[in-house]
Amino acid sequence: MESGDTKTICKVCTKQFAKYTCPRCNLRYCSLPCYKAHSTRCTEVFYSELVAEELQGDKVSDAQKQQMQAILERVQQQQEEDLADQDMFSDHNLQAASDASDDEQDGGLSKETLAKLLDREQAGEQAEVNEADLSEADLQAFRRALATGEVSRLVPAWEPWWMSQAAAELRLSSRGMPVVALEQGEQGRSADEARQIPPAPHDPLPSLKTLTRAAPSPMLQPQLLELLFAYCLTLRLYNGDFTADPLEAAAVVLHLKPTAQVHMRTERGSQNGAADQSRAC
Repeated sequence: MESGDTKTICKVCTKQFAKYTCPRCNLRYCSLPCYKAHSTRCTEVFYSELVAEELQGDKVSDAQKQQMQAILERVQQQQEEDLADQDMFSDHNLQAASDASDDEQDGGLSKETLAKLLDREQAGEQAEVNEADLSEADLQAFRRALATGEVSRLVPAWEPWWMSQAAAELRLSSRGMPVVALEQGEQGRSADEARQIPPAPHDPLPSLKTLTRAAPSPMLQPQLLELLFAYCLTLRLYNGDFTADPLEAAAVVLHLKPTAQVHMRTERGSQNGAADQSRAC
């Protein structure tokens, strides 16, 4: 947090004041779009570490096994579609694209490797993928795909629970209890969405007056808003599952805090900040 009236300009857009710090490179930025655009090195390091841990033979659950199989199938399907789209090119380009082992621009795995991994997953012989399963060309292609973000579009995007219709219709009382409960016979998408929403407390929340004799700080509301923003951004950053690296996720939350002095915020500034954070989430 900065002291006095000193403020830092966002190092990405150079237009707004920087409110946050990248947990990896310590670069100062002002918003989620600037965080995503500031550098591919941070995401490359994150995914490289994640892949390295997976390639060391960590055991995975059945759900992760099925997810890996689905990703491999989508990779193979995407490669087949890309080859089909190349019919419009010249014979020279078609020959270069079909030779995956010699083409440095090919970012996918070879069909032989994909078939071997899919057979192994379906047979249940081995849930994890090791470096021995990949050729040198496959490893280089996979690392390029990680660095360029190509792998991210093969992973299904997580839909935040707070963006669902069920969350929009949920109403809680001042004591944290649901005002309208989900009908017992309700089925379909709304029922599935409702199950994704964190459960409300079983007992009514106590009033702040019963917890402390002092009056609540006027800064409590913006601080709670910042905490909710950090929660939303962290879940989006980890595609809804931060359990793969909880320590790294905790570090992200700790770094997602504004640098401006809290006591200098005006009511209008707090409202503008709430609107910005709502759009980011």
